[in-house]
Amino acid sequence: MLNLTEEKIGPCLVALDVDVEPARVEGAMHDAASRIARNVRIPGFRQGKAPYAVVLRTYGQHAVLEEAVRKLGDEILQEVLTQQSIEPYDNPSVEIANPEPLKLKFTIPTKPSVDLGAYRALHFPAQAPEAIDDARLNEALEQVRKKQATHAPSERPAQLGDFVRIDFKIDDGEKTVLDRKDIERALEAGVDDVLPGFSEALVGATIGESRNFELAIPGDYAAAELAGHSLAVAATVHDIQEVQLPPLDDELAKSEGRFESLVELKADLAKNMAENAARVEKERYETEVLRAAVEGAKIEFPDAMVEEELKLSLNELARGITQQGFTFESWLKLSNNSLSGLRATMRPGVEERLRNTLFLYNLAEREGIKIEAADIDAAVAEEMDRYPAELHAQLQEIYAKEDARLSLALRLLHHRALDKLVSIAKGEGVLLPGDVAPAAPGEVLVAH
Repeated sequence: MLNLTEEKIGPCLVALDVDVEPARVEGAMHDAASRIARNVRIPGFRQGKAPYAVVLRTYGQHAVLEEAVRKLGDEILQEVLTQQSIEPYDNPSVEIANPEPLKLKFTIPTKPSVDLGAYRALHFPAQAPEAIDDARLNEALEQVRKKQATHAPSERPAQLGDFVRIDFKIDDGEKTVLDRKDIERALEAGVDDVLPGFSEALVGATIGESRNFELAIPGDYAAAELAGHSLAVAATVHDIQEVQLPPLDDELAKSEGRFESLVELKADLAKNMAENAARVEKERYETEVLRAAVEGAKIEFPDAMVEEELKLSLNELARGITQQGFTFESWLKLSNNSLSGLRATMRPGVEERLRNTLFLYNLAEREGIKIEAADIDAAVAEEMDRYPAELHAQLQEIYAKEDARLSLALRLLHHRALDKLVSIAKGEGVLLPGDVAPAAPGEVLVAH
């Protein structure tokens, strides 16, 4: 048994100070000196034949000790892991804490630790999806009309809803925020506007007119660099087009290509909106339940795991940026960001995803949820049904690879574990065999 002390120094990070027996150090030092003598030429001796004392005198005690620890540290590490029943997540580090008597310090990242807590005690009443009333349906119909709208030249002053061709320049003090020439866009108030108040400031402008005005940006504006600022705008109107909406009739429905009447169009819109509302409510409920369950759990993971996930997220982001025609470095400059700043911004989200994932995977194990080969095959077939037949061979080639099948299996496991958690929160949960029975009959079912 090794003489050691163990200390937890961080989430899934332990430090162990190990006292090494002098006899073992002596043997390791002689072995190290022999390795040094074999690999270098010492004046006056054939290679590999220099005595221990000569190697020690030539290279120094500390250098020989460091060489000894390279091999001895690995041997002692394996003994430490066995003796303390530690499963490392990543490569441990070793350093010489004290040279004489020799004390080695091992810093070991350990595997994630998950205590699921009382997740089966969760109960959240489900809510009905948001109702689709006439006002929302009429709003959807207006979007259909706008999609089929036509533009007609107009000589009157500009109004909200018109389509205009303009030049504009926006300055924040000495800094130019935007400078656009011959831009065509709708005059729309709200979230689709260039900036808050921009379109309203151009109402009443005529063709050829130039206007200069100030925009007071709200303090809670999404673009923090402009929030609370007063911006100077210079705009010139070159053309005004009146937007003409088609009548709300059967011809509008037919123009969508799938309907014969306005009644059919309305029914389809109502159905899609109801399905979307149900999906939104389902996702909201799942998020609420999972957040509560994770908050009630005790989850730790090593920093190395966070770094791995950050690297994957950054690589995925870089691929998307490259597909848009930018280099990652130029995109960072354009967004006024740095790699370290971006990593700091992304880290909380990465940590949250890790907690959620670790919770659900451990819940799946606790509840006996498994993904079989047949489940993966069925999911592949379902995915193929969403693609044209000419792409099926390509998809089959992708899912013939073990990595792709494993990734799909993990997604299935994630979804099924979340479904189980949701069923528990709704009162449809289960107790595993051997758990304490509920007080009220029918309160839960027993899993078999």
